[in-house]
Amino acid sequence: MYDLPSYVWALVLIGMIGIPDATCVMLYRGAIAAGLGRRTATAVTAAAAAGLGGWLVASGLLARDRPPKPGATGARRRGLTDQPVGF
Repeated sequence: MYDLPSYVWALVLIGMIGIPDATCVMLYRGAIAAGLGRRTATAVTAAAAAGLGGWLVASGLLARDRPPKPGATGARRRGLTDQPVGF
């Protein structure tokens, strides 16, 4: 593995922070436009932010998990193979 350049990290962070942020802003504005109170709009936005944050954390944890090596016996016992499934 190698260290990525800083502009790659900037692009990744813009996407990881900007997309959930824009989603929460639009949910808040939509709740206000629908006639809900500010407290309800804030609750909707907080729930969405928690859901999106949890999704990003879970995705990061899954991405961190490395696939088993081809010769690992534990992966074979669990039925995880790198062979295509045939019918």
